[in-house]
Amino acid sequence: MLVAVLAVLAAACSSSSSPSGTSDTAPPGSVPPPRPLGRDLLWDVAASAGGFAAVGNSGLIATSADGQTWTRQPSPVTQTLRGLGATEDTDVAVGGGGSIVSWSKAAPAPVARTSGVTQQLIGVTFGGNQWVAVGAGGVVLTSGDLLTWTPQVSGTSGDLFAIAYGEGRFVAVADDGSIIASKDAVTWKTERPADGLWLWDITFGKGQFVATGGSGAVLASPDGTNWTKRDAGTTQALRGVSFGDGAFVASGSDNTILSSTDAISWAPHPTADQGIELWRPAYSAAAKTWVVVGAGGTVVTSSDLKAWTGPSATSVALDGVGASADLTLAVGVAGVIARRDPDGGWVTVTQAQGHRELHSIAKLGAMWVVTGAGGTILTSLDGKTFTPRSSGTSAELWSAARGTDGRIVVVGASGVILTSSDQGTTWKPATVPTQTTFFSVALGPLGFLAVGVDGKMVRSDDGVSWTTVANPPSATTLRAVTADAAQYVTAGVGGTLFVSADLTTWQRRPTVPQTVRGLTKTDATWVAVGGGGLVMRSPDTKTWSIVPSGTTDELFAVATNGGSPPSVVAVGGVATTVISVDGGITWQAAPDR
Repeated sequence: MLVAVLAVLAAACSSSSSPSGTSDTAPPGSVPPPRPLGRDLLWDVAASAGGFAAVGNSGLIATSADGQTWTRQPSPVTQTLRGLGATEDTDVAVGGGGSIVSWSKAAPAPVARTSGVTQQLIGVTFGGNQWVAVGAGGVVLTSGDLLTWTPQVSGTSGDLFAIAYGEGRFVAVADDGSIIASKDAVTWKTERPADGLWLWDITFGKGQFVATGGSGAVLASPDGTNWTKRDAGTTQALRGVSFGDGAFVASGSDNTILSSTDAISWAPHPTADQGIELWRPAYSAAAKTWVVVGAGGTVVTSSDLKAWTGPSATSVALDGVGASADLTLAVGVAGVIARRDPDGGWVTVTQAQGHRELHSIAKLGAMWVVTGAGGTILTSLDGKTFTPRSSGTSAELWSAARGTDGRIVVVGASGVILTSSDQGTTWKPATVPTQTTFFSVALGPLGFLAVGVDGKMVRSDDGVSWTTVANPPSATTLRAVTADAAQYVTAGVGGTLFVSADLTTWQRRPTVPQTVRGLTKTDATWVAVGGGGLVMRSPDTKTWSIVPSGTTDELFAVATNGGSPPSVVAVGGVATTVISVDGGITWQAAPDR
């Protein structure tokens, strides 16, 4: 029987300030700089007269009166908390497995609430005397007392990432580009159809709604119905937006902070750390301070949007890992590519130009292929010298696979699929029937399979022409896919995991509520990794068992070296590595150095 993974939160660290003009990226495995909230990924922050609150991985909850000194609160959940809403006296957080947690600002004592759903909840807001939470698969919940939550019909299957209230209307944005609105949070109407543009966040201020998303997207609307695209002057993903002190502030990938007084003209405000991964901003009028939170426990603050204080170095979070018989490499925040030493720890090999976040690395035949934000593709024959390649796109690229004929396929945001038949030197766009974001691709018995947002799947015999897989098994976002000669295995949000031999009949396997982010196959074992340090293994894809991993940090990726016995490595968080030298049967946390 599967049991829930117990997440034990690390102790809080003390805060530090960065001198103006410094930029120092700490390599993976080195001791990270002091951070007020440890090394967790901070997903959201909110502010009111009572100060700030922040939430993150493994149920992290923290509060602060001024944005500088933070106190971690005892959390009643171990699920990652993704979204945060606030009134003057109450904070509400939502997250994985339908988690809802609330607490009073006067005396924080977080209490778990029963939502009645298992879908991941991502955004929450208060308006019209009620709380409204939104999340995966278009789920919408309403509550007037935080005790009873009522599901509503949203009319969309997209993952709703954020919700805002203004001018008597609720407006929510989704990762498929759709926008829905409602006056009462019960009857919803689609105001912007899905087009594949990943919308991350939305806010209301100065009489207008402003939404932000992938590739620097900014949309503005006076009523939630009529939307106008604005030029923010960046192609970086804008994961957060908030209104305060007369300005809209957006934040996102690669150290991006922008501000605007009208949502039309935007000015950049970089912090000292190039490559730092930022998520969401908030402004406290009482503290007269902006706070932006991000990966690796990042908290940066400013009173004027010009001078920022926070970490003096970027703690590198590892997003992807790849392995060959004699070399294990990982990639992550700030464009870092690192090599794992046999005696433990990581050594930086190089830092990609532009310092954009790198999502995946794989040994495909004789070639190492790296993908990342801003259309980044790098290739290497020796794992030492990496050459940037022109991808022809600015979309985030998430995964790569190789066909039997040597053709390499890369998948990414907004339905972008690229192919190369010359060892990754030149890339051409493939013909794809959707603008869905694809997170993972694998080669199996019936060719390539790519999976992504809202459970969408496309397949291809040659990697050039793609068709939609009819009747996919779920509308839940899929983060990973792998395959062998007989079958495909795909998994994602909320522990969703499916197996198929023919891409028509899918078998669902019971797992745990944690999101599965990585999959691999050794000679005899399938391995899945994910939230809360989750590691699962299966000898046959039918029965899966949890294996103690030695960490509670979220694991983002896993790879095997194909040896005998095979070694398996999973990475995640900041300087977090767990290894198995017996094909995934037993695991231990590798020491940092």
